[in-house]
Amino acid sequence: MQDTLFQLCKGHYCDFGGSTFKDCMFDINDLTGSGFVQCDFKKTSFDKCILNSTEWFNTKLKELDFSSCEIENIAVSSDKLTGVVVNSSQALEFVKLLGIVVRD
Repeated sequence: MQDTLFQLCKGHYCDFGGSTFKDCMFDINDLTGSGFVQCDFKKTSFDKCILNSTEWFNTKLKELDFSSCEIENIAVSSDKLTGVVVNSSQALEFVKLLGIVVRD
C-alpha cells in the first residue's frame, strides 16, 4: 500500500500480514486484534490508534511511533524492537514482553 490514509476505521482482526506500507498514515483507528506479521513500513505513521492485542511478529518497528496509541497486550518479536518510539507508560509494556521483572 502506498500513499494511503486509514482514518476513523474500525478494523478489528484485520490481517495485514506480508504487506508493505509506504507513505501511509493510520489516524484514529481501532485495529484491536489485528495482525501486522512480516510487514514492512516506510514513512508510515500511527496516530491515536487502538492497537491492543495486535501482533507484530517478524516486523521491524524501527521509527514507528506508537506514543499516542493504545498498545495493551501487543505481541512483537523482541529482536525487532530497536528504534520503536513509545511513551513512558508504554515502555513498561515492552519491558514485560522482554521478560524483565521490575521491582519498586
